[in-house]
Amino acid sequence: PASLAHAAWLAAEGLQIEERAAELDRQGKSEEAAYHHRRASAKLAQASSLCPHGYQDKALLDEHSQDLATRAVYLQSLSGSPPELPMENHVGTALAGLTLDLTCGVPPPQQDISELVAGAGVSGSSAAITEDGFQMVAALKKIDEMRTYALRVLEDDWRRIKTDAEADSKFVHFF
Repeated sequence: PASLAHAAWLAAEGLQIEERAAELDRQGKSEEAAYHHRRASAKLAQASSLCPHGYQDKALLDEHSQDLATRAVYLQSLSGSPPELPMENHVGTALAGLTLDLTCGVPPPQQDISELVAGAGVSGSSAAITEDGFQMVAALKKIDEMRTYALRVLEDDWRRIKTDAEADSKFVHFF
């Protein structure tokens, strides 16, 4: 089924990210390794979620995802210091028995960035008043959302703009 093909793609992606995490882990770069372990864990967890209930690889993917998440927590706790415990103390070989054919994976369909951002619940009224918040609202590509955000930024700085429609329209088009 299509969900297994997508699961295979996610699992393959997760394993590639895990390879990068392991390399960084061996180099003693604990913060970077933790980041990649978390990414790999998320991909494998997502792959598992696409597997039907009772599917033999579902438990393997879950277990390995948990192992990677545990390693990420350990590395994060080091505050940048190199790890003293080898990766094998946290990450087992759970995927050794994986039967999912990773070579037949199918990537998910492409989505428009503005749809993804909107789907995450970002809006001009809720985005953080930061550079990242601005970028998220800009990615929505909606004048009304940018207007709402810009007015919040001004209000946060104790400023206001004239409220006539023409001035308002010109102001928002500046962004």
